[in-house]
Amino acid sequence: MKQSVTKRLLPALALLLLSVLCLPALADHHTSYSKAILLPVVEPDAKPEEGDLTITYNANGGKGSVKDEGKYAPGAKIEIKDGSALTPPAPEKEGAAEKAFAGWSLDKLALKPDPEYAPGRTVKLEKSLTLYAVWVQSGKQKTASIIYHYNLNGDKQYTQEYLDGEKVTLLSLGGCGWSEPKDATFLGWSADEYAVTAEFKPGQKVYVSGEKNHLFAVWQEDGAHISVNKYITNKKWDKDGNLYHFRAGDKVRFHIVVSNTGSETIPKIIVYEALKGAKIKSGSGYYVDGDGDAIIKNLAPQESVTVRASYTVKSSDQTKKKVVNTAYAYYGKGEEGDSARIPVKKRSSSSSSTTTTAVPTPQPITTLTVYADRTLRTALNGIAYDYQLANSQVRINLIYDDSELLDTRIQNGTYGDIIITRTEEAMDVLDYAKDQTLNPTRQDRIISLSRAKIVYDAAVLAQPKSSAERMTFVTLAADLAAGKKLAISSGEDDAGVFAREILSYQGLDVEALKASGQIIELNTQDEVMGAVLTGSVDAGILLGSDAAAANLLLSDTAANPLDKVPYPAAILKTSISTGASQNFLDYLRGNGARGIFESLGFEGADVK
Repeated sequence: MKQSVTKRLLPALALLLLSVLCLPALADHHTSYSKAILLPVVEPDAKPEEGDLTITYNANGGKGSVKDEGKYAPGAKIEIKDGSALTPPAPEKEGAAEKAFAGWSLDKLALKPDPEYAPGRTVKLEKSLTLYAVWVQSGKQKTASIIYHYNLNGDKQYTQEYLDGEKVTLLSLGGCGWSEPKDATFLGWSADEYAVTAEFKPGQKVYVSGEKNHLFAVWQEDGAHISVNKYITNKKWDKDGNLYHFRAGDKVRFHIVVSNTGSETIPKIIVYEALKGAKIKSGSGYYVDGDGDAIIKNLAPQESVTVRASYTVKSSDQTKKKVVNTAYAYYGKGEEGDSARIPVKKRSSSSSSTTTTAVPTPQPITTLTVYADRTLRTALNGIAYDYQLANSQVRINLIYDDSELLDTRIQNGTYGDIIITRTEEAMDVLDYAKDQTLNPTRQDRIISLSRAKIVYDAAVLAQPKSSAERMTFVTLAADLAAGKKLAISSGEDDAGVFAREILSYQGLDVEALKASGQIIELNTQDEVMGAVLTGSVDAGILLGSDAAAANLLLSDTAANPLDKVPYPAAILKTSISTGASQNFLDYLRGNGARGIFESLGFEGADVK
């Protein structure tokens, strides 16, 4: 970095990102917010088919009635009716608190409602239902909330409370009692405090579940503005939520995310890593100049570029037990530009809330709490729904997060019944049967004998759905020789690693094929997906779940088990019912669950 640049500091032209990384535990402390559990609305059938199924609403001691006189066919999608017009039961004794309608339950004696049958929710009928009104103490009927954050010039908040599982309409800025400032435009809401694009819009209808769901206003400021956030990408955490296991010679990898939060395209942004020995790697959206700085050209409003960097830990760092890492991003006028250093908060990590799926559940009821990696959300939601239809005495309470963060919660004493992680390594750190290399803190959190793989995310050869000729890994060498083009990721993601292993198995010279234009190397899995979707290549190597989500043709799946990401599951030692937990694990390894997994691009494992 040129000294003439760093000496000229003008306010509001740049941002500083500062992080203290401690060794052997590299601290990445953060502010935690509950991830917004705002589920997409399922619209009811406009004209459901007639059949023999019915929904009966029982006032359950209250007065008045709610009627649905329809008769529906299996699979019909019906919206649950509101019961707030019912008159509550009289107090049981003089002076007792008044009651209020809190929702519906399949259990007449339930003390709290089933979110799945909240007013406004759409249910898929598979059998006739009788729903009982749930009456609770007045003032305590609303147990879900959305906390809106102004997220600009201070943290003004506005809280709206709802029935758990209720269909709601997201508020506008004015609905919270706020207005836009003169120098910024409101774009919408996000569960991410630092987002530059809005994932939720005012007026959007969602189902809300979870006690506290935080939504942050997303702003576009007038003029030129940037924000900077850093992530340590090594996924190793100890029980206190700190990164661990870094020793002299280890490489710490991190991403510096530069976002344009303003209204003007910024022609040039320079990102400088001040830590001596840290190196910025080339990547998508920027190049590395002769000084080793990242140069971002023409960053448009609401666009972000991720700069990749790494640092090799030295023995002196381990002696000091810390590494102080400082990264600057600045923009300015002229070739060298002007810079200022303004502290910004590190990006907060998100923690998950609980989503409960309710099904017909006569007494006695067993509730199993299942912690699972967030990449299985769609599959497990469907599997749990089917399982509960067949096992009416069991409820599955699904909690999703990154595997490493789930490990941290379990290590800190969180109770539950089952954990499903992404990779064996994430399960090893909870398994006392593993040696100290794999389980360094000697955690004893799972029943080792219950541990089993339930599914894989395998490397696949993905093609556009319109492909006339189907390619395979076996014929890959011949296909490339015939002029076919293959896209692979150059990143450190699983798809990129697997692609190189597969090409090595085939005896293919990647560098020679890149030079001839037969292999196209892109920066990320997303770019590989885009190339396949647009037909600019004949095929790409991706993970099966990503290819299926992009609606691509999965023309072949890697046969080598080393080219697959395993998802092991195990029963936690805190399980309230190991028998019920084992039954659900067996179901996850059965043909019913396998069908759902495979429809989403996963590969079943250990089928029972």
